Amino acid sequence: MTETETNIIAGVTNHTNNRWGDYNDMQIDPSNDFTFWTTGMYMPNPAPWSTRVAAFNILYAPLPVTLVSFDGRKMNEAEVQLNWEATNEENLATYELERSILHMGNFEKISAVDAKQQQSSANYLFVDNKINILESYSYRLKMIDRDGKFRYSNVVNVAGKSTEAIEIYPNPTENNTLYVRLSDELAKKEIRFTFMDYTGKKIKTIRKNKMDHTLVQIFDINELSTGLFILLCADNEGNTILSKVIEKK
Repeated sequence: MTETETNIIAGVTNHTNNRWGDYNDMQIDPSNDFTFWTTGMYMPNPAPWSTRVAAFNILYAPLPVTLVSFDGRKMNEAEVQLNWEATNEENLATYELERSILHMGNFEKISAVDAKQQQSSANYLFVDNKINILESYSYRLKMIDRDGKFRYSNVVNVAGKSTEAIEIYPNPTENNTLYVRLSDELAKKEIRFTFMDYTGKKIKTIRKNKMDHTLVQIFDINELSTGLFILLCADNEGNTILSKVIEKK
C-alpha cells in the first residue's frame, strides 16, 4: 500500500542543534490497534519550539464495496445476531467478524464469511452463540478485497445482562465450575461464601479477603454431590447478601 506524504504542520524557522528526536514519539492506540498517535516538535515563528499531537491510520484503504448498514442485537441470553448489507462487492473476497469485550479494544476474529460479490444489494446474517451473558461486546467487520486491501466497518456495541449486586452462573452448573460475579462495591468487601446441601447442612465455607477486588470469583464444586445445593453469601458482619438454590448436573 502506498500512502501520500502529508505534513501535520510545517515549521518556518531554522534551528541550530540536533535535538529534534528527543521529543518525537509514536504509539499505536490500544483501543483499536490501527490508529497511530504521534507527537512532534516544530519551530513556529516566533520561537520557541512547540509540540504538535496528531493521529492517523493506514487501514482505511479505498475499497469498491459500499457498506450500507451493520448492526447487531441480543436474541436471548446465549446469542447475538449481527446483520449487514452491502453493495458493489465484485472485487470483495471476505468479511471477517471481530469481537471485543466492550471498551477493551482487543478485537479478535471470531468468524469469516465469503462475500457474495454482487453489484446490487447483498444481505448477511451471523449468530454469535459463544458469549458470556453478563458481558457487553463490541463487534466490527473487516472487509478484505481480492488483492488484500481491507478496511473496517463501524463498531456495534451489544449490552450484556444487567449486573445485580451478585450474579451466579451457570445454573445448572457445568464442568464442576461455578462463577460468582460481584458488583464493584461488593468486590471491595470481605465476603463469606457458604455451600450447603438442600437440608441446610454446611459443606464448606470460602472467605474472600477485602483486599481481593476480583469481580468474578471462580469456585470448584467437584466435591459437591449431583442435585440441588444452596450458596449463601454474607458480609463480614454476618448479614446475608444472597441465598440461592443451584443445581449441579
